[in-house]
Amino acid sequence: MCSSDLFLLIPPLPNDCLNQQQTTPPTANFTFFVVDAATHRIQFQDTSSGTPTSWQWDFTNDGTVDTSTQNPQFSFPATGTYAVRLKVSNASPTPSEVVKMVNVP
Repeated sequence: MCSSDLFLLIPPLPNDCLNQQQTTPPTANFTFFVVDAATHRIQFQDTSSGTPTSWQWDFTNDGTVDTSTQNPQFSFPATGTYAVRLKVSNASPTPSEVVKMVNVP
């Protein structure tokens, strides 16, 4: 048998494995500013990296998703400091979350 007669068979990767290898996991991040102090209205701006395709905002950190809009506004019930959570995801199997303290006037 000559060396040119040897074959190495490598099965192809399933499409879902290829997609996972090519997608960078997102990293959640956001900024915010006061829109209207009288109504405690805050504008949130998604600044996440990794090209997120879905957003889950929890404005009072109670485990309930309040909106899935990328850059929402929210009116808090009163003046105070609130823990705001943003969870972002994309085709990667690994989502990312960040919690920031927001001072509402």
